[in-house]
Amino acid sequence: MQDVPQHSILDQDLARAEIRRLWPSDRPEILGHFLRLDAENRRLRFGAPMSDDAVARHVREVMKGPARLYGAYADGRLRAVAELCLIETTTPPTAEAAFSVEPDYQNHGIGDRLLQRAITAACAWGVTRVLLVCLRENDRMLRLARNHAARLEMDADIVAASLTTPRLTRRARWRDRASDILGRIRLAFRAVPGSMPPLPPSYG
Repeated sequence: MQDVPQHSILDQDLARAEIRRLWPSDRPEILGHFLRLDAENRRLRFGAPMSDDAVARHVREVMKGPARLYGAYADGRLRAVAELCLIETTTPPTAEAAFSVEPDYQNHGIGDRLLQRAITAACAWGVTRVLLVCLRENDRMLRLARNHAARLEMDADIVAASLTTPRLTRRARWRDRASDILGRIRLAFRAVPGSMPPLPPSYG
């Protein structure tokens, strides 16, 4: 029997990775995820070098603001995070999205799944435009934006990508609420191994 390449196995595993909304009780896991990013991936994520203390402050502040966070779990740990932060007093209603994926889990489609989840959440939140702002050398983020037909505006160092969210349907609103409810149920039972099955990938 021919051996299956390890990258193919990881692709299959991440295609089934649980994606759910993150809550204030998840803050230690969110911080742990950011601290596992190396210096270059932190710089690309935040647009500047970030110390451990600065990352901890960011996590505290983002959980207080008008934001929704979503995470992807693999190998029993939080491996990727999407932040969707409402930009208040904007017309049309706009949110800024930011993404981080741990190095060993990049280039396997998990960022695309998180962006799709963020777009669904934005629709349910009444947001009609999602902004992705990144450094010009952040090739992965630019590729992600282009794959979703974003409109790009570039200057010397920064790229702003603008996505128009699809029209909100009753089905999309229901799926967003159902996903959050199922995620909270799983969070409540996660301390008991084997007590809850994984969330269906369709809810990511």
